[in-house]
Amino acid sequence: MPGVQLPAPALILLGAAEFPNQEDLSNPAFGQAADAIRRLAATTFELPEEWFLDLFDQPLSPSEMAEEIKAFLARVAADGPSAAIVYYIGHGEIASEEYRLALQGTRRDQPVNTMLGAVALAEAMQPARRTVPQIVVVDACLGAGIVDAFKTPRAGKGVAVFAAASRDDYANAPDPDAPTLFTAALTRVLRDGDAAGPEWLSLEDVSDFVQAEWATTADAARPELHDPEQREGEVSKLRIFRNAGRRPPAEPASSPWCIVFSSGEDEEFTTACRDMQTKYFESIQRELGFTFADEPVCLRPKELVASPRNLLDGVRHVCRADVALFDLTEIERDPVAILLLGIRAVIRRGVTVCSSKRVDDRTTALFHLREVRISSHEERPYDALQGPHDTLGRRVRDGLRELRAAPHRYADLPAFDPVRAVPPTSAAARPRTLEDGQVLVLCSFDEEYTRRVGNGLLRALDAAASRDLQRRSLSSSVLQAKVARSLDIDSPRQVSAALYEAIRLTEFCVVDLTEWRPNVLFELGVRLAASPIVPIVILEQGEQGTPERDALVDLFQPIRYETASLRDAVTDMTQRHRELRQLTSEERARAPSLRTHNAIYPEAWRFADAAGEAVAGEVVERLQELAAAMITDKSDGRRPTVYPPDHALAADAESNGVELLVAAWLYLTRRKDIEDKNVLAMAKTVGDELVERLPVGDHLADEIFAKLDELEEAQ
Repeated sequence: MPGVQLPAPALILLGAAEFPNQEDLSNPAFGQAADAIRRLAATTFELPEEWFLDLFDQPLSPSEMAEEIKAFLARVAADGPSAAIVYYIGHGEIASEEYRLALQGTRRDQPVNTMLGAVALAEAMQPARRTVPQIVVVDACLGAGIVDAFKTPRAGKGVAVFAAASRDDYANAPDPDAPTLFTAALTRVLRDGDAAGPEWLSLEDVSDFVQAEWATTADAARPELHDPEQREGEVSKLRIFRNAGRRPPAEPASSPWCIVFSSGEDEEFTTACRDMQTKYFESIQRELGFTFADEPVCLRPKELVASPRNLLDGVRHVCRADVALFDLTEIERDPVAILLLGIRAVIRRGVTVCSSKRVDDRTTALFHLREVRISSHEERPYDALQGPHDTLGRRVRDGLRELRAAPHRYADLPAFDPVRAVPPTSAAARPRTLEDGQVLVLCSFDEEYTRRVGNGLLRALDAAASRDLQRRSLSSSVLQAKVARSLDIDSPRQVSAALYEAIRLTEFCVVDLTEWRPNVLFELGVRLAASPIVPIVILEQGEQGTPERDALVDLFQPIRYETASLRDAVTDMTQRHRELRQLTSEERARAPSLRTHNAIYPEAWRFADAAGEAVAGEVVERLQELAAAMITDKSDGRRPTVYPPDHALAADAESNGVELLVAAWLYLTRRKDIEDKNVLAMAKTVGDELVERLPVGDHLADEIFAKLDELEEAQ
């Protein structure tokens, strides 16, 4: 069932905004929400009239309402809708040990007789469920309380429940002149869609977007998604809703590119990118066959941090772009560009160009950017022949050339290869847990910060980790906790290799945003892309921020601490870490703010490019690539290795390179269909090279020669 794409759903709208018998229940926001659903049915869904049953604000008794629902579903089931949606807006409560929905005639003193019970609703829907999957949406207080009524073990196509609140929480309708928060978010998602998403969305997709919008409303009840009946699969994964906002690619062969700004107002960078496009893209297409989309995706800080959904959109764009241009001019003030750069560094090998209006010691001193070539897009009046667009254009062109020549070795950002590297020992490859005393701290290395915060934070974390070790140790010996900052990791290997390995594998990772250092933001981006486990983000009380920083604080909801009470803050950190680890995937989905659920991790990996991954691709091509790095080029005698020509290692490289080609030949002739034209072409290429390289008299050379003759005759 997952991934199935179906036609439009049928829809039943239930609930009430006016309650004549109970005036205190009346709420105009319910009517506004119902109108929003009606507009959605008419415009986005384009439902035929016979597929929409509007029972909102109708003066029907619970039994009459149930009969209307049952009759409607029986009638439309034969027409083959993708699903039947029952959407309730109003009041919900537990009465007589059952969840019940308020109708227009509801009286508080007679809930059983005047409210629609969840069991009665489930029974009215049951007959049609044999042929049509069903969705129940409850925009009411305690909404998830309806789930139990649908847990019956009856055969059917299944049912999903999407509720505005848990069974213990109250839904929100703060503005009587606007729809309820839940329905407003849901209709907005269905109306606007997702530009980078698939053509059809599932309820699970829709829920993720609604939940993302909820992440900034800390005091609001959280929506919940359930699949109480799933004998034939999870209904929430059915692709039922057309993605209204999806933008098809400009052309099938065009490649996406994006521009990430750090200030939002840098006209020089915009001009340089546009001039680069005009001058270089056509020649790049002629030389490399690389066609860019007509327009880049422009990502600006203020827009990216406006909501979790916007940030996820930004993640999608930087991870899917074949070419990304980053303006790092204001990374000290605007953290989002460097955060996205860290995410892209993990996910995407190809081409990333970093530029700054000012390239000075402050920029190049950043640890993670020391190996990154940062261009300048500042106009130089004295250089009339070469402008910033030429610098950018050459970087893009040369990067694409090298990426094509060595798709598994090209690198213009740190992290991509180190974060994938397998640790040298099996012990090092295991997850590093708090219970093992392992803690990684990503923080500023500023001397003032270290004196004021850093040392005390490390001591408090070390004490907490040591206590955990003492409790777990069965021996009398004292185990040593390992609490380290990013550059203090105790390893004989290169700093970057040990650091990225630790960022990926250390479960209890504390990220201190205090001072908003670009290195820390880059490392946070790497962590979010490299590990599904939520890092514990912290921030000193009273830290002053820009609007963009404040918006990121709203998104990540860090633990605030005071230097005088670091031990208490560490207690909060360890407690949050343990609570998050204990959450089930379903529980995370119910409240997925960036504090509780790393939504960036799965979203970013959707756009991983197999062409740049050494684990993917054609085995023969990989063997050929490895061999080419070891054997002499026959055309010009060039040796790719560093060894002197008469050194024993040079001979080993030549011998093993040929053996890699032998492995490629055997793979093609033993494991592949040699009659396939693509396989045949590869076999001829590998075979011809082996015949030339194998020593005279080698029996394998004779076999290959005979096989090639046989293949030629068979054509």
